[in-house]
Order: sequence, then C-alpha cells, then structure tokens
Amino acid sequence: MRKRVDNIGMFIQLVLGVAIIIMMLISIFTDVLYTPLQILIVPELCIMAYNNQKIYKRKYMTFIYLAIALYILVSLIISFL
Repeated sequence: MRKRVDNIGMFIQLVLGVAIIIMMLISIFTDVLYTPLQILIVPELCIMAYNNQKIYKRKYMTFIYLAIALYILVSLIISFL
C-alpha cells in the first residue's frame, strides 16, 4: 500500500506565491496594492512555516518564518489604528 503524501500546503504556497509576484509587479506602478500585498505575505509565511515543519523537517526556519509573519501582522494592525 502506498503512503499518501499531502501536498495541499505546497499547492497553497504556490498559488499565494504567484499572486504575490503578480501584485508586486503591479505595485511597481501604483502604491494602492501595498497593504493587500502585506496581507497576502502573512499567510504565505505561515504556510511556508508549516511546510518547513511537516515536509522539509527544518524546525529552526519555522520559527523565523512565524516571527516575520507576526512582525508584519503587528505592523499592519498598528498602521490601521
């Protein structure tokens, strides 16, 4: 019996990565997409942390990705206040 590999995290990371690259290219010409770009980067970093922990078994990078995501999230919350 084959062992099933769950790659939904990789698929979501790919989709968000493509969306982030497209928004980065568009935001070169307009500053309107800067905040939505940051909002997309936070779940991307959380999913990257999940993939590092579950798939790649790199535990130290997990904390770095989560710390960067938390920093961006806090800066977004502060900027909206």
